[in-house]
Amino acid sequence: MEPNKILPLLNADLNMSEGPKPSANNFNMERHSLDNLLHTLYPENRAEDKELLKVKQILGEKEKEFTSEQIKDLMTKVQYLVQSWLDEYERQIFKGQTLHELLSSKQL
Repeated sequence: MEPNKILPLLNADLNMSEGPKPSANNFNMERHSLDNLLHTLYPENRAEDKELLKVKQILGEKEKEFTSEQIKDLMTKVQYLVQSWLDEYERQIFKGQTLHELLSSKQL
């Protein structure tokens, strides 16, 4: 067979094997389904997302100066400091124990 006749046949075969092209709407639906599945499997991610949005709202215009990762890092550091200060205060009040330690020892 001549090359001029083979190329159109190859192109036709390639086009037929591709199948239907996914539409943008199908992609969005699949992504939405995947997001729902991930939130169902890992609900703590949804809580983290809500906290991040809340912090961004509190920051207002300053939020634009930070990436989401920087804000998450800052949130973690602040939570650690607050918990440390609370533990220290509880140790002063409850004779060297935190409230959690005190309640855990009472249950034994």
